Amino acid sequence: MKHVPWSEEDARRNKYLNTVEGVFSPEEKVVMTEKLDGGNSAIIKDKVYARSHSAEPDHNSFDYLKKKHSEELAEKIPENIAIYGEYLHAKHSIKYTELPGYFVVFAVLNMEEEVWYSWEKTKEIANLHGLPHAPEIKKGHFHERTFKDEPEGTSEYGDTREGYVLRNTKEIPVGEYVENAAKCVRNGHVQTEERHWRKGGSYEENELAEEVEK
Repeated sequence: MKHVPWSEEDARRNKYLNTVEGVFSPEEKVVMTEKLDGGNSAIIKDKVYARSHSAEPDHNSFDYLKKKHSEELAEKIPENIAIYGEYLHAKHSIKYTELPGYFVVFAVLNMEEEVWYSWEKTKEIANLHGLPHAPEIKKGHFHERTFKDEPEGTSEYGDTREGYVLRNTKEIPVGEYVENAAKCVRNGHVQTEERHWRKGGSYEENELAEEVEK
């Protein structure tokens, strides 16, 4: 996913949109959701994947998600569905203290039909499986002056917002996702594995909201 032109993150200049014209238009509805600072992960019926889909993750931070998958989610997920989310058990560069769960859904893929579900259907499937979805910041017909927000701000789940994602709310064919979504990221977020806790093995856990059961 490319950055919007006004994104503050400067480490990936070759992945910026030159313009949002043609990506979002006033005729189509757009949703802005909070971009959470976690691990991009996917759940299908028989496996849990991290960013790479070559194999299941072996780092011990994924033990929680694997257990939840085997005990609660695997039997519910249809064979053709992949649920994508930010896995937030481990703190990356932002500490979350009020999480509604450690796996927060941001997209759902129908692998058989090769489409990303609409945002409304994504929320419906997340709710059906007892999973929280990415917090909505705003939604409506796109106008740059109303959707060109600064990435900094207060997170729904902590002190700092990592950024946000803009996507068209409609169903999106797999090959057209990059033409229908973009992100805006705060300056200074973690970019390299050398700065990341996974190199050392130990990590700090984020915190669930008091009313959420582990």
